Amino acid sequence: MNVAWSYPASRSSTRHDARLIPYSDSRLSAYSELAYLVTMKAYSLDLRHRVIQAALSDQHTIAKVAALFGVGTTFVNKMLRLHRDGQDLTPRPHGGGRKACLSAAHHKLLRAEVRRRNDATLEELRAYLEDKTRLRVSIPTLGRVLQQLDLGRKKSVSRHRSAARTSGLGFGGAPGR
Repeated sequence: MNVAWSYPASRSSTRHDARLIPYSDSRLSAYSELAYLVTMKAYSLDLRHRVIQAALSDQHTIAKVAALFGVGTTFVNKMLRLHRDGQDLTPRPHGGGRKACLSAAHHKLLRAEVRRRNDATLEELRAYLEDKTRLRVSIPTLGRVLQQLDLGRKKSVSRHRSAARTSGLGFGGAPGR
């Protein structure tokens, strides 16, 4: 039986825990990938030191150390390189990312316009914003900003009703409920 390593059910809020328990590999991919995708935070200093200790013990390969701690082989190699070079192992601050193109003033304009015309489409709001500020943003960007501002989209039922639904038939010609 192939054995992989996982975290106990009563984990702390951090992603990595010193108490690893074995379980069959049938559950490994779904659980570990989901945990990785949901928590994209920097690895703790404690984990970094444990990875170094395990890698330097010569009992495990780099791939085994990576699997044991739930990190990538690139991370293990990077920690070994930093350790060899005598550099600090602490995580660096977040790199930042792209600056927001819409400021607080733009948010205020959008809030006012949505309050005034709550049935405006994203295209209409984009045209309004461009007319007022000479700033053109994409529709997905505008949609994300409206979600961040908690300005939900109101949909008109009659606008989106299809002909199949109004005739009493659901998808595929089956009778509706």
